[in-house]
Amino acid sequence: MPPGTVALPGSEGRPLAGSRAVGPAPPQQPVSATLIVRRKAALPPVDASPPPAGQPPGTARPPMTRAELAARYGADAADLAKVEAFAREHGLQVTGADAASRSVTLAGAAQAFGSAFGVDLRLYEHPGGTYRGFSGPIYLPAELDGVVEAVLGLDTRPAAMPR
Repeated sequence: MPPGTVALPGSEGRPLAGSRAVGPAPPQQPVSATLIVRRKAALPPVDASPPPAGQPPGTARPPMTRAELAARYGADAADLAKVEAFAREHGLQVTGADAASRSVTLAGAAQAFGSAFGVDLRLYEHPGGTYRGFSGPIYLPAELDGVVEAVLGLDTRPAAMPR
């Protein structure tokens, strides 16, 4: 584990069954990844809110707007700012940030992503083609522990197979 970092729970990369590592990912290979940030507050159970004023119990409440979702249950602006500062410190470009979806999208070179997240990005071959992946956990600086819930996009192995 790199000093001053913590492993992101559930982030352990695993090679696809039947694949083999063929070498490191090219250092300048473009990578795009999305970080999912914690919510300001937990979402209430579906039936937890009272019916609209003047309506009998069981009446459906009006849908929440995207702005209401972001304000009540989206990412906190301070958390988004922490992630953006981390990205800049590691030479990664912030290409998008959205409080409602709790996401920060980053772009940069494979080498910068590997260094930022403490992973060794490698190329793998398998019967269906090649992909970029890693083994072991993703590491985050201690100040992002609990702030970042997921890092998506470092691994490009196929997630679905055509039928």
